[in-house]
Amino acid sequence: MAQCIVIADDLTGANATGVLLTKMNYQAYTVMNPAAVSPETIEGSDCVLYPTDSRGISPEEAYQRTYDAVKLLASPEVVVYGKRIDSTLRGNLGRETDAMLDFLGEEYIALAAPCFPTSGRIVSGGYLLVDGIPLHKTNIAIDPNTPAQFKALNPNTQKGGGSVALFNAKAIHDTDAVFITEGIFDALSFIEAGHPAIALNSKGNGKLLLQQLQGTPTDAAFIIVPDNDDNPKTAADTMRRAEELNNGLRAMNLQSIVYNVAGQYHDANDALQADPTAFKSGIEAAIHELQRDDITDFLEKVTTEAYKGKETGLRFFDELLGGGVLPQSLLLLLAAPAAGKTTLCAQIAECMAERGEPVIFFNLEMSREQMLAKAISTRLYRKGYHMTAKQILQGYKWNPEQRAQITQTIEEYRQAIYPHLRYNPDNIGSNLENMLQYLNAAGEAAKAKGRPAPAAVVDYLHKLTSSEHTDVAETIKKAVDGFKQYAIKYNTFVIT
Repeated sequence: MAQCIVIADDLTGANATGVLLTKMNYQAYTVMNPAAVSPETIEGSDCVLYPTDSRGISPEEAYQRTYDAVKLLASPEVVVYGKRIDSTLRGNLGRETDAMLDFLGEEYIALAAPCFPTSGRIVSGGYLLVDGIPLHKTNIAIDPNTPAQFKALNPNTQKGGGSVALFNAKAIHDTDAVFITEGIFDALSFIEAGHPAIALNSKGNGKLLLQQLQGTPTDAAFIIVPDNDDNPKTAADTMRRAEELNNGLRAMNLQSIVYNVAGQYHDANDALQADPTAFKSGIEAAIHELQRDDITDFLEKVTTEAYKGKETGLRFFDELLGGGVLPQSLLLLLAAPAAGKTTLCAQIAECMAERGEPVIFFNLEMSREQMLAKAISTRLYRKGYHMTAKQILQGYKWNPEQRAQITQTIEEYRQAIYPHLRYNPDNIGSNLENMLQYLNAAGEAAKAKGRPAPAAVVDYLHKLTSSEHTDVAETIKKAVDGFKQYAIKYNTFVIT
């Protein structure tokens, strides 16, 4: 009787195994007709090979055919039972192996060897390379009839399924930046580039990583590298899981970030294969981002023009301030009554508006009409035509010449200044809370459109009121704090 039984899922595989055994001087017999199998037909054979023709059928049907084959051929004389699998892992590998183990009993174990180096099949880290290319990136992976089964390769997958372990989990004890990837080949890409990496091997394994880090002191910092999925729904889920892991690491007081190292490519392995130099630059950028702190941010920002003074267009005023008003600042103008503070503020606002800079002007002593009349009067004066703000407000007294001059100047104002300057917005009055709410809404609207937030002019602080009915001193304190926060948050300035 044969001492070796090999079950294959197709005739080609059975015969290929028989040829190899024959070359090793074993007598091999391939079953062509199961109904004709008897002790006499296989007498003198060292190994019997049985093709179940089960590669393209359902897992349960493949299980039954394999079970029946083992049942037919099993005997006390058999020393070795073999399950011949496809070298590219197509077919029902798991269920057919289950069938053999179920029949043979608990004293048997399955030792899987899904590699064949002489045919270009090599296993690395639990994944198969076909002629040096990851199996999941070959045409075999998308075979419409019998696609490759990647899970069967994982050494941590137990009979009947089981959980998938982390790849290279020992890297959590590293002292460098550790990259966390979804797949093992992505992790191997970072390792090839000289950096420690861990592969989750499953989208749900972020929790497993956090569990392993519980109570395990580490000096490592982590860079989570999600894949760039084309499907919007899948991409959103991938980023959600990455952020959940990031939040979990930070909750353990570990330094971590989420960073796209792959750039335009699907994953790290694709990026490495397509452009190794760009991939390594992406790694360096990710590590730089991980090491970023307040001092780094400060140094990078101050070496740019981020804090360049914002010119108002009023030359003497800009020169006085060393080039303009510093962003994120609150500028207090102090002078005796009737010294011209309102006039100066109006000139600043109108010069900025004429340069296309947005400005909101709150005047607590004058109405919008009075402020506009004052602005038109000033513009007429510059043209050599003298009319007071009061005269501008009394249009019923204008003579034809005045009407022509004023109408032309108003139209010029409408085109050059009005689109960028708002005097006394509606329903604000002197209420501080309403004013701050209006400013923050304007800041958010500008931010949403990618535009600079408006500068603000408040004339005067001591006339502000509060819904909380605080006294003047307390209201001014709240105003200073509120205007300063607005300037900082939206990178602009407030003059008062």
